[in-house]
Parts: sequence; C-alpha cells; structure tokens
Amino acid sequence: MFDHFTKYHTKILLGYFNAKVERENIQTSAKESLGLHEFKQNKPWFDEECLGFLDQRKRAKMQWIQDPKQSNVDNLKNVRREVSRQFRDKKKA
Repeated sequence: MFDHFTKYHTKILLGYFNAKVERENIQTSAKESLGLHEFKQNKPWFDEECLGFLDQRKRAKMQWIQDPKQSNVDNLKNVRREVSRQFRDKKKA
C-alpha cells in the first residue's frame, strides 16, 4: 500500500506523526507534574437551563451554516436575542 509514496511524502507523514506524539507526551508530562486542573464555576447562575439555551443557539447556528438562506439568518438572530435575554435575566436573579 505504501509503495507508491515518495520519500518526501513519507517524511511529511512521519513528521506529522512525531509532532502529534510529542504533543501528547508534553501534555501527559504536564498533567503528571502539575496535576489535573479543576475548573471553578465562576458563574453561579449558570445551570442546566442555560445549557439548553446554548444548545438551542448552537442548533440554530448549525442550521444557518448548512442552509444560509434568509429565513435561517432571521431565526438565528431571534434565537441569539432570546438566549441573550434569558442569560441577562438569570444574572439579575
């Protein structure tokens, strides 16, 4: 299968593989020496309902990306506006 690769392509492939392995080694050693970092919850108002809002916004954006017609643009703008309003209300409460 690899008989048709030139030395140039082989070097590129091996270089990519070595870079990926090296990055994984660095990440592993950093985790071992520094430990895993637990993220703090800086937004006490953010809950499961907010995750639903984010999911709704993401679905509207994906729909617009897949089919960029005007109705999807308008839908995305409406969803963004509504989600922003919901977040603002959650922060105030």
